[in-house]
Amino acid sequence: MECAAECVADYGPEEARRAFDEDERWRHGPYYLLVAPVAQPHQEALSHIVVFSPDPSWEGTSRVLVDDYGTDYFSESHRVMALVDSGWIHYAFANFQTARSEPKSSYVMEIRWEGQRAAAGAGIYERDLRGTCFAG
Repeated sequence: MECAAECVADYGPEEARRAFDEDERWRHGPYYLLVAPVAQPHQEALSHIVVFSPDPSWEGTSRVLVDDYGTDYFSESHRVMALVDSGWIHYAFANFQTARSEPKSSYVMEIRWEGQRAAAGAGIYERDLRGTCFAG
C-alpha cells in the first residue's frame, strides 16, 4: 500500500488511476486496488469510489457495499481510519473470477487523493490463502 501512496504522490491522481486500472503491476487476477475518500471524524461514512479496477464504470459513483452478514465495507474502512492510518477489514465480496460472494480481507491505508483523505485498499479472498481451498 505504501507503493500506491507513493504512486499517487509522485504521478498525481489521474495517472495513478490509469495505472491502477490498466497496469498489471497494480492489477492481477483477483488482486486490485480500491480507492475511496474518507469522511472527517464527525461525518457519516462516505461511499464514493474513485478507483475500482475490476469495473472502472464504478469510478465516480457511490455504492452500497454491504455483504450478506451486514458488514459495510465503507463503514469498516472509516472505522479503521478513525483509529489508525491503516489496518485490516474483513467482509464478503463478489469475486470477479468466480462470480460468487466470498470471504475477503483487505488492508486499507490512508493516502492523499486530490488533497483529501482517502483509503486505498487491496484484499485477498480466503480461497487464495495458502492452505485453503474452495469446495464446489
